[in-house]
Amino acid sequence: MNKWLLTIALLFAVTDLDGTLTKGDTLFNATPFPGVQDSLKEYDEVLYLSCKIWIARPPQTWWLEFHEFPEGESYAIGTIENWRNTGGGCLDEMPKCEFLKAYPVQFDVGISEDEQSWAAYECAGIPTIIKVDR
Repeated sequence: MNKWLLTIALLFAVTDLDGTLTKGDTLFNATPFPGVQDSLKEYDEVLYLSCKIWIARPPQTWWLEFHEFPEGESYAIGTIENWRNTGGGCLDEMPKCEFLKAYPVQFDVGISEDEQSWAAYECAGIPTIIKVDR
């Protein structure tokens, strides 16, 4: 029962009041990074599974732009750090996996530089996982 309540609460955390998905929301911080919606509006769907929330400009946005990711795919993005990140607590892969399984979008691509996100993508059956090494 508690698992279902958590899943429902997490789904509400990443949807607008009308039920549409809010691009750029983080899984563990329901407040979008500044400017994320505008900078990622050409993508169908982007979900952050970030452990870090103090970011001056979303490095995920830079990474997608730099690698010219095609439109029309859905991306789940794990922890991608920049020099201003200070660290912070990460949940392990199972809460992320359960959330991805319950999420109303099946993501095509998982981008990760941390083992928790990688394991969560595998667990959730995301077909393409990209490991980012820094």
